[in-house]
Amino acid sequence: MFSILIWLLVTFFLYFFCTKKRRYGRYDIPLYPLFSEENFFLRVLLWSGRIFFFLFCCLWASLFLESVFPSLNSPTWLFSSSSPQTEKQFPYSATLFIVDRSGSMTTPMNSSGSRLDFAKKCVRDVIQGVDNERKGKDVFGLMECARLSPLIVPLTRNRDFFYQELKKIMPESEPRLNGTALGYALFKGTFLLVALEQYAKKNNIETLPRDAKSIVFITDGMEEINPQDFRHPFRSLPFKEALQQARAFHIRVWYILIAPTSHTLFSSFAKERLLQLAESTHGGFIELLPNQNKEAALEQVAKSLIESAEIPKNMKQAPQNVLELKIGFMILCLVAMRFSEFGRYMM
Repeated sequence: MFSILIWLLVTFFLYFFCTKKRRYGRYDIPLYPLFSEENFFLRVLLWSGRIFFFLFCCLWASLFLESVFPSLNSPTWLFSSSSPQTEKQFPYSATLFIVDRSGSMTTPMNSSGSRLDFAKKCVRDVIQGVDNERKGKDVFGLMECARLSPLIVPLTRNRDFFYQELKKIMPESEPRLNGTALGYALFKGTFLLVALEQYAKKNNIETLPRDAKSIVFITDGMEEINPQDFRHPFRSLPFKEALQQARAFHIRVWYILIAPTSHTLFSSFAKERLLQLAESTHGGFIELLPNQNKEAALEQVAKSLIESAEIPKNMKQAPQNVLELKIGFMILCLVAMRFSEFGRYMM
């Protein structure tokens, strides 16, 4: 109510200032003597001018309050299509973690427990690194990967629920469900993130930058398709092909390989190819050896997720430039209206 009163005061002040009668100058020629007082055209012209000036003052007052006092919430709906919901939006990132829980993840890894325990700790470290900078604004999801790739945690900001479900992940012990279908998991994760982006855009709920979608794989080797799925159109999808699809949808992919053994080591050609494909998505390929300092590597992943949520500088400056153009145009119109012959003498 207080902001509306201020807006009305500014509007009427501008209106009376613009329509205030002034003395004729020595060389001023008023317009109204050209018409008789009973002329219908003159009366229409006078009232049209008053309405025009009042509406113009409403627009100018709204723009003035919006630019000088942004917290005042002036009625900008008079000249702008923005809504209160869009003004409260903030950019965020969406990251899906895919953790390998195949049988090989039970292998001990120094004093850190099994490889699966080490993978869970990596997930927590990345999330905490992002939250230290972003204060919990971003959403995270969790999938487990073996022969199947069920979604355990939908994309959420509830960290307690996320960590609770992460702790429950156990290695696969049943042979018919064992395997490492990385391509299938990446395929599902890609379209899950795309669906989130489309939903946010359609409902205008939150601002998800185009390149703020990420998938983080944590595994101990290469993909290994279960023999029963060789002819399955999706479960046998090669990881490299799924990686190319992720790049087409602007999803960055991080491939974290932990404690590779002699029989799971990548060839130099395969590693280089995987590195190129991952970097083409603005992600990367990281190999964590048992004696390696993982903090620096995981900090690199967290930094990438943080940067993905930032709006590009040219997008940040665009609204300000538009506001400056509006202000300049309004000032020119105000000066022209105040000192025009029509505005000075018709009232």
